[in-house]
Amino acid sequence: MTTNKASKVSLTKLRQELDPYLRPVAGKLGEAESDHSKLLNEAGRLGAILNGVAGTDITTERELKTLIGKTIGISQGKDSGRVDREVLASFILTHTNCVLRERKQGVDRGRNLLIYCYDEGVYIDGTAVLSRILARILNYAGGNIWSMGLESAVIALIQRKARIVDYEEFDLNFYAFESSSLDLATLELVDHDPRQLTTIKSHADPRKEATPSFDEFLRTTFDDDQDGKVTQAFVWSWLGYQLDRSTSAEAFLFLVSSGAGGKSSLLNVMRSVVGASNTTGQKLQALSGEFGLQPLLGKTALYSDESSSDVFPVEVVNAITTGSRVTINIKNHAQLETKLRVKLTFAFNQLPPAATTIGFSRRLLLLPFPHVFLKQNANKNLSKSLIAETNGIAFKAIESLRKLRASGYHFLESESMKDAKTEYLERGLPQSLRYLKDRIKVNVGSRLKKSDVYPDFVAWCAQNGENSATNQVFWVGAKKNWQTALHAMCQTSRVQGYDYLTDVDWRNEGAD
Repeated sequence: MTTNKASKVSLTKLRQELDPYLRPVAGKLGEAESDHSKLLNEAGRLGAILNGVAGTDITTERELKTLIGKTIGISQGKDSGRVDREVLASFILTHTNCVLRERKQGVDRGRNLLIYCYDEGVYIDGTAVLSRILARILNYAGGNIWSMGLESAVIALIQRKARIVDYEEFDLNFYAFESSSLDLATLELVDHDPRQLTTIKSHADPRKEATPSFDEFLRTTFDDDQDGKVTQAFVWSWLGYQLDRSTSAEAFLFLVSSGAGGKSSLLNVMRSVVGASNTTGQKLQALSGEFGLQPLLGKTALYSDESSSDVFPVEVVNAITTGSRVTINIKNHAQLETKLRVKLTFAFNQLPPAATTIGFSRRLLLLPFPHVFLKQNANKNLSKSLIAETNGIAFKAIESLRKLRASGYHFLESESMKDAKTEYLERGLPQSLRYLKDRIKVNVGSRLKKSDVYPDFVAWCAQNGENSATNQVFWVGAKKNWQTALHAMCQTSRVQGYDYLTDVDWRNEGAD
């Protein structure tokens, strides 16, 4: 039998290990510190529990160890050192909040024991914590009696008897912060409570206080005219949406600038508000990979600040954005089917090709960063100044979430945002369609020599930084998209050996 050689455990270390997890049962066991003996007071939460069963004053540490032993099932007398596993497991279940988190489909890896940490206000891995608690309390009360076999048996009992909670009930109704939780039903800050079933936490501490550095960052990044103020209001709304476990807005965000425009600074603020450990930086195109969704499990937001301009994985992003159930491949484990309540924000220097689906255009929000801050314009202390205001920013983000909900999750977009989105989406249209809309217009009675059109198309492509299709490919596309672009039929005529496009003209100056 493997035993623990470190048999000496101080009362101070025992208290440090147990206090964050143990709580007396109100109404059954005494917990008023005034009723404790000095030694029970030194034992902290364990002392508060023992106070109700002590009967007489505890004056020596030997008496305390004996009392703990009786309470947790360590035999005395001739059977000294034997442990009643049922009693010990019952003690743990009575005085901690342990739950077995389980997925409905019964995937083994989706079943794990959690324990509530009162100091942090969230549930954490229970097996690791209970391993430490059992080793400490057994060796303190009974000497060198802990063993791996005993620990495993007690934890197995706890797992069988603990309350079972479905995986998807966690992190649904509350968002834990440093010293309070956000009730997502009322958007009020309330005390931490094990009934909130939270595992994710931000170390921000929302408080009503000024955020001058962040306000100045928004003003200088997006200007302070009417359009800029609308853009700033949008940023606040998006910040608030990060804290919502709902996907009602059905939106994802692209941040775009040529570089040094403030994208990374904004993403850092968002990470600080929602909690960096609750985010992933998974790259956009990686989402469609075999294990691309695995990093999103247990996260609240995806902030990718180095996304490439490769093809956009439309179906995956749409599924996440709308809160649809997705199948996730996990390395060395069975597949998992679940909802990913993850908000998606991607930063680009060069945008990926736009998808042409209605769903993509409807769900996309695009935030352009119009300025570049280099050398004398760059604030080297900006990041530190912004992070220092996290608490105030978090408070204002909650207020913005209230407004967003009141609007029916409708994001207010500025004209510059709308223009940038329109331009981007049009770039996703077929090249010939965009050319026709940009260069040719209907003009009854006019005509264009057909042989002049393709050279003009090539020049238009070069001006827009695009490679031009071949003459044959262009005309196949042009005839296909003519009706869509010009709302008229493509008509031709032949005059003196030349082919002409009739009833059309150049939209602006070009070939004659």
